[in-house]
Amino acid sequence: MCDVYTTCESCNSSQSVLLGCHWCEFDNACHAVGDVIYGCLYGVNCYSIDNCRRTDPEPSNALPPPAAAVAALVILGTAAAAGMTCCVFVSNRVRLAYLALLPERAGGGEGGEEGRETNTVQRLFELKPFTSPFGGKKKRRSRGPSLDLGEDLDYDLALVDNDGMSPPPPSPPNPSSPSPSSPSPVESNKAHIKCLWRCCLYFYVFALLSLATFITCVLTLWPHYPEFNMCSDELQWTTIIEGMVLGQAKASYQLLISLYNPNVFSATLNYGSGLMSHDGVTVGVLDFGSEVSVPGTSITDVLVTATFSTSKWDALSLTEAYYAGTLTLTVDAQATVTVEGIGYTREVEWHNYILHLDGEYGDRELCACEKW
Repeated sequence: MCDVYTTCESCNSSQSVLLGCHWCEFDNACHAVGDVIYGCLYGVNCYSIDNCRRTDPEPSNALPPPAAAVAALVILGTAAAAGMTCCVFVSNRVRLAYLALLPERAGGGEGGEEGRETNTVQRLFELKPFTSPFGGKKKRRSRGPSLDLGEDLDYDLALVDNDGMSPPPPSPPNPSSPSPSSPSPVESNKAHIKCLWRCCLYFYVFALLSLATFITCVLTLWPHYPEFNMCSDELQWTTIIEGMVLGQAKASYQLLISLYNPNVFSATLNYGSGLMSHDGVTVGVLDFGSEVSVPGTSITDVLVTATFSTSKWDALSLTEAYYAGTLTLTVDAQATVTVEGIGYTREVEWHNYILHLDGEYGDRELCACEKW
């Protein structure tokens, strides 16, 4: 009947047979008490350190950042996004106003100036036909071989066409007038404005994405202090209290502690230590060891050394309170915590951690065996 139970806790609490069932360590199975043929003579304690200690870190969830930090980042992010949006809106209005003025400037301003400059240049280069005041034909002094123009025409009159007008000289090129293949100044200005506006939009989108990424990273990587629970069970504490009653002046025990790292990155506790007191009197000293590493977002079980040193009267007081179910110990601990990945190092202190030794009000939510 006991083989139907598959866990140590359900096995030890069952009353399926006359003497009950217990969990045997050699095959990790449930057998009837007194069955020495298929079972074992003595069952194991389901809540001993070995059975309630995690061999590997247990994955857990990351803690959210504090509400004050979230509110501050949201306010700052909203203000920054609103400021950038206002800048883009004003820039867009200026761009539209400038583009609206470009045709007017082209018709009355730039075009008029170009026309006036062209007329001035043409007037400067315009030549009137030459008319001799003496009329008739003019004999030129020959300084060399004469140029035979035919029909006894004078050299000066050879420049005059049949209508009596000299051909106009070729007009000089106007450097301000655009060539047929090149865009006009108005079109060039519009192209420049569009390019600047496109760059402004790209920068605006990049700034918003950078702001959102920064806020997300800060909220995700916000450092938290590790948390711990004392997970030793009733059997171990009974052994400790009985050792005090027997008059052991100083005795060291290993206590099971579950450490919870709520950060995304791994955390390392260095030189952790603490004091255990009862009614203001120190009764024990805790030593976490030189270095304890806890992976990110996980719960890791570690053994710490607790050295109890009490006087005879303090031991009697502790024993009386323990068996009365009212014994509480106050734990004050400190350690140097380093969060890897972001290089965050700080001294962490835990004050007034109340350890209830009655098994009913103890904080054991991080323990593998939450039952006392």
